[in-house]
Amino acid sequence: MERRIRLGVLFFLLAVMPSCQSRPEPLPRGDFTRVTLYATGFGVIKTWTGEERIRGIQQAKADVAQKLEEQILALKTDNGTVFREKVMQENAMKKVSAYVRGAEIIAIENNKEGVAISSRLVLGDPFKAALGLLRRKDLSPHQGQGMRGDSF
Repeated sequence: MERRIRLGVLFFLLAVMPSCQSRPEPLPRGDFTRVTLYATGFGVIKTWTGEERIRGIQQAKADVAQKLEEQILALKTDNGTVFREKVMQENAMKKVSAYVRGAEIIAIENNKEGVAISSRLVLGDPFKAALGLLRRKDLSPHQGQGMRGDSF
């Protein structure tokens, strides 16, 4: 008798437990939600003077910005088209370039040929808002705070 009660309780628990599990909720605006792009730009320095180093850093920043823009334009949208098409249709390249200027500089490394700058750019709702695809008031307070003061 006691064994039947235990088996009955066990089957009851096995039947009830799966219904108590919660499913993960879908993320709102899943496209570009947590895309992080990385790029490294290089600037040639022939003679190591202060002026040449500054010129090399500027060249490396321009190079890394171009590489980040190329990565953004190569992304695919929700409907499968390349993001480049959307940007060109809406003449939004200036907005993309402006957003890229906010990329975080991770490292500046000197070597005998010049200087290399590594950067990181987080896309997501702030990116969509910068392009006019999302209203800024829809952003939560913690979004967009990944940008630091050492961007270019």
